[in-house]
Parts: sequence; C-alpha cells; structure tokens
Amino acid sequence: MDGFSTTASVIAVIELSAKVGSLCAQYCTAVKNAKTDITRLRCKVESLNSIVKDCRDLLDGQHGSKLESSRRLRHALNECSSNLEKLKNKLEPLSGHKTMSRLGIRALRWPFNSGEVDRIILELHESKDEVALAMQVDQT
Repeated sequence: MDGFSTTASVIAVIELSAKVGSLCAQYCTAVKNAKTDITRLRCKVESLNSIVKDCRDLLDGQHGSKLESSRRLRHALNECSSNLEKLKNKLEPLSGHKTMSRLGIRALRWPFNSGEVDRIILELHESKDEVALAMQVDQT
C-alpha cells in the first residue's frame, strides 16, 4: 500500500467527519424537532473521527511503514470516506438556502427521517469497526 495514498485517505476521512460534525451542529441549532437524531448522528461521526485519528497516529508512528501493507485498511478508509462524502452532500444546504440564511431566514430542514438516520448510523458504525479491525490486524 502506498504510504502517501493511505495518509491522504486518513486525512480525507478526518476532514469529512469534521465537516459532517459541523453541519450536524448547524442543523441542531436550526431544526428543533430532529435534535435527538442529529445528536445521535453527530456522536457516531465524532466516534469515527476519533478512530481514524488514532489510525493516523499509528501510521505516522515509528512502525507506520510496516502497517501500510494492509489492503484492508485502505478499503476501510475508502469506505468511510465514501459514506461521509454522501452524508456531507446530503447535509449541505442548497445554494438557495445559503442565500436565505444570509438574509436572516432560517431555511434549514433536516433531510432525514429516523429510519434513515438509523441506517446511516449503522453504516458509520460498520465503517468504524472495519477501520479498527484493520488496524488491529496490522498491529498484530
């Protein structure tokens, strides 16, 4: 596994999870009746972010070059990145919403129902587990 591409994948996942967390925070203040779902989703994204940061620390550590041999890790990071990118795109307000926001009109609408949030949280949990498992295999 190429060290630069793995590091780039880790950085991309960290940036995406931070962006999703920030978007969830925006929704939390603007949308009142979806606060529980938003909080659950935000916690799961922060948990994923924590695992990926640990992964980055291990890859940057003294044995990082040995850990980079895992194809499973690259796949797990790509899966995380893909899931977070889809989530970020769904959460980002449309350009019209940004214009209304500048005018002081709160136009954010939570784009998910509870069932969708449950599915997204499950996907993020599976991604987190896959990254953690890939790191455990590499450490062994």
